[in-house]
Amino acid sequence: MKGYLAFHGDKSIGWCNANDGQRFIRLEKDIAHMVKDQKGGCVICFVIHP
Repeated sequence: MKGYLAFHGDKSIGWCNANDGQRFIRLEKDIAHMVKDQKGGCVICFVIHP
């Protein structure tokens, strides 16, 4: 899993799961029509602390 953390000062306030679209094997059949080459990326989960 790859992703990014968002910080405000030294506190983690958000997270985003983002990767090459072909890396999401469990979603492959659902997203194949949107990600036709290795240059396509996906953001699957985005969470922000309230």
